[in-house]
Amino acid sequence: MEGAFLLEISKRIKNKRIEKRLTLQELADKSGVSKGLISQIENGRSIPSLPVMFSIIQSLEIAVSEFFKDLNLIEPTIIVQSGTDYEAF
Repeated sequence: MEGAFLLEISKRIKNKRIEKRLTLQELADKSGVSKGLISQIENGRSIPSLPVMFSIIQSLEIAVSEFFKDLNLIEPTIIVQSGTDYEAF
């Protein structure tokens, strides 16, 4: 779950940057985040801190709520009682 969530964030950052026709360097200049770190984030090799993520999102001129819209943060879980134990699926 966590890995899929982080990969989705990485893809969204990259897709929005490309959609806005920004190079890595241009986004780095706007956000104050290094070009190398943005590249690592976009390729799923680095997990951004919240301040870094918000700086990038803001530099892409997207509302934070819009960026996270439709992102499944909670994985459905089914809990089944088996005797005195419980199992989660």
